[in-house]
Parts: sequence; structure tokens; C-alpha cells
Amino acid sequence: MEIVELDTCRLRLTEGDWDYASRHADAIAENWRTACAANDKLFNGDVFIVLEWRLAAGNLEASVVQTKFAAYLHWRGTGFRDGAYDEAFATTAVLASDGGMLVARAVDGTLNEGHYVSPGGLIDRRDVGADGLLDPAGAALRELAEETGLSQPIATRRPGYLLARDAPYLAIASVFDIAATSDELLARVEDFIAAQDEPELLEPMIIRRGSELDRLPLTMPARLIGAHLLD
Repeated sequence: MEIVELDTCRLRLTEGDWDYASRHADAIAENWRTACAANDKLFNGDVFIVLEWRLAAGNLEASVVQTKFAAYLHWRGTGFRDGAYDEAFATTAVLASDGGMLVARAVDGTLNEGHYVSPGGLIDRRDVGADGLLDPAGAALRELAEETGLSQPIATRRPGYLLARDAPYLAIASVFDIAATSDELLARVEDFIAAQDEPELLEPMIIRRGSELDRLPLTMPARLIGAHLLD
């Protein structure tokens, strides 16, 4: 596991289908039927798989291929076997004016069930520009607003990214400074979640010190990012 500060992040969409999805089409379809029977809220949208990437002088360059969530879910269920691929997704570090970092518990039935997370999610088709480049910063801002109600101007994004890496995960984090104290931030997010019929996050809380990270079942990105940013 490692965390790297990035100046730029260029994820370029390539043409064609993901070879894993073609090789395992029947198994993917059967797994999807089983998964949907257990969780009727699943949606088979477009996601992106990293075919190859390189990191040099604070710059991440990667080529990605589009596939369906059902194919990704099958690959994840196998323990990410059969192919040298990676998963890139957008996440955040949400920091109050006094330095506290926001996390919340993922709802049951999601990929991060049972863990506390920073707001974020899979990059999807909405995040692909006309130039074929994915926009992880835009994805992070959208997820932040959808999950917590936080948006500009109260949320100010810092330049660059943090890359939290634990193969095959490439968590591309945008750091947001919030114009509110930890208590104010927490109250704002609690009110937003309470007003949602089907919130994406529950039990928001503020982590103020790195020494507090071990008291929660955090996802890998949230733990690495917290350790990097908090005293």
C-alpha cells in the first residue's frame, strides 16, 4: 500500500471491449442474476477498468476500457483473478476548517458494506470528456454533492490529487477544504442524510487525529488518506 501526491491525472478511454468480459460472458450473466436476486437495487451501468498505467514525476497516465458493472462485479467476486488489470475510482478527503476529516458508514448492500468511507464512487460515463479523458475530479465533486450535500462554494478543491494504491485498487482522491468547523460540517451532513429517503451514507463522523484511524473499520483509501493528512 502506498499514497502518492499527483500533479496531474490522465485516464484515457480506449476503443473496444474488455477481454475479461468476453471470456467470462456466461459466468458474468449468471453471477449478475444471482446478485440481483439478492439485491434488487443493483444497476448495470458503465464502469471503467484500467488496462495499463504508469506513474512518473507526480503524473499518472493510464489507459482504460469501458465495461458493464456486472462484469466488474464478477471480476471482484473472483478476488480480481485472471488478468493484470486495475480498478480506478474517485474518492475524496473532506477537511473542515479546523482540520477534521469527514467519514461515514456505507449503507448495506453496497460494495463497501460494513466499512467507513470518504465520499466517492466508481467513475462512470458522465465523467468522460469529448477528448476521451476521464475526469476523476468532476466525479469526486458529483459524488460529494450526492452523498453529503456539500458543493461549491462551501467546498473548495485543492489542486492535484492523492493516489491511494493497494493493488488492484487505484483510488484517485480530490481534497476538499470546507468552510466550516468540524462540528458545523458534521451537523450539515447529518441534516442532509436525515432528509434523504435512501441515503448513500450513514453515521457521519469526524476524525481529528491520525491516532483515531484504527478505531474504525475504514476502507483502504480512507485509512491511507487519513494517515497522510492528519497529525
